[in-house]
Formats: sequence, C-alpha cells, structure tokens
Amino acid sequence: MRVEDIKRTYSHPLNRKRKLLSTLKYFKLGLYLRLNKSKMFVHPYIHNTKLLVGKKSTSSILQYLNRLNDFEEMALMLHFLTKDDIFVDVGANVGVYSILASGVAGATSIAIEPSDESTEIFRQNIAINNLKSRITLINCVAGNRSGQISFTKGLDAINRVTREDDLKQNTELIREDTLDNLLNSDFPSFIKIDVEGFELNVLKGAENILKRPELKIIVIETNGLSSKYQLDEVEIFALVQKH
Repeated sequence: MRVEDIKRTYSHPLNRKRKLLSTLKYFKLGLYLRLNKSKMFVHPYIHNTKLLVGKKSTSSILQYLNRLNDFEEMALMLHFLTKDDIFVDVGANVGVYSILASGVAGATSIAIEPSDESTEIFRQNIAINNLKSRITLINCVAGNRSGQISFTKGLDAINRVTREDDLKQNTELIREDTLDNLLNSDFPSFIKIDVEGFELNVLKGAENILKRPELKIIVIETNGLSSKYQLDEVEIFALVQKH
C-alpha cells in the first residue's frame, strides 16, 4: 500500500463516519498480506457480488478498504445503468467496474484489459460471481489502429502501453485494435476509460461509437500521463465535445 492510498482510505466518503472500523480493516488486511503473500481470498462485495483480494491486485485491496474506491464514478455508474444498457470498461484491470455494472446494475459489460496477469484474476472474478453470460472479456489494447503494440508486465494496476521511459521494464507484445472494431455492432450507453495516458488513442479508435445516440456517459481518468505518449489532454476533451 502506498502512503497516498492510506490517506485516501481515511478520507474516503464511505469511511468518514467509520474511521475505527477502516483502521481495523487496514491492519487486518496488512497482517493477512504479510502472512499470505501469494494467496488471494474471496471478499463479499456490494449487493451479493464478490471480489478476489490479495497482494497481486492493488485495485481489489482498495475496494476491500473503501468499498467503492472511485466513489463518485462508481456511484454515477450504479445509478445510471440498467439491465438494458451496455457498459464498456476500457482498461478493466481485475474487473471491479464490470462486476458492479453487471453484478449489481444488471447491465451487459464488454471489458478490455491487455495485462495477462490482471485478465487471469478478472476471469476468476467473473466465475465466482456467475457472470459469464453478462461480461465479455477481451485481452487486448484499445487504441487507434489494428496490429501489435508493446505493453509492460508486472506493474499491477499501472501496467501500460510502453513509453520511452519504460526501457528497464519487462514488456510483451500485445494485440491492439480499435473500439469500433472490437465492439462491432454493440453500442454502449456508458464507457469508462482508464489507460494510464493512452486515452486519446482510445478515443481516436472510437469515432463511430462516439457518434452513436445510445452513448450518454464517458468517464475518463486523466492523470497527466498523456504527454508521455506525446499526446495532449486538451485534445481528449475537444474530441469528445466534437461529438
């Protein structure tokens, strides 16, 4: 756990009135992770859903501590989605958003995650929640072209398309394709994008989807990393507004 994650836990909206409980959960989890470095356990999550939690997944640890770690974004998604909606999860990691979208809201999810390590945990999360019929998981980079692209390994939730400063990182070649190709005739009402600075290329590969009347909400995590790919975050908002 990083210092900023600990601070986030104590200041999280769902923990403000239960600081003692969140402190006890933090130390209980810390002890478990020290004693069981390679093991994961099944954690009862929101509305009868479950998540695998363990040292291999920072995302699942944060959900264990905070319940809805990205509180505003997750609350918006849960209030908006219905069983008739299609949710697209770009940069799905271990599938927390998709589990909520399909397991709680009842929507159909199409999740795109390039990392083999995260994809394996995601598949297990789908299985323990019996959501195979509602979640389609695609092991791929969503970008602005079709082909192959270099991707980092072993960085957990911050695995990413390889940048110039990633020369010392372990990498692998991964399939890349556009959202327009990957989704084909599936038109989402809600898209979430969390791809460590590669957001603009994702959107450039989704020109047809962005024009669709079904699409109502796009949630994009921008964290100042676009410049690492010689991309400009201002262009992200300009491209979305254009549609």
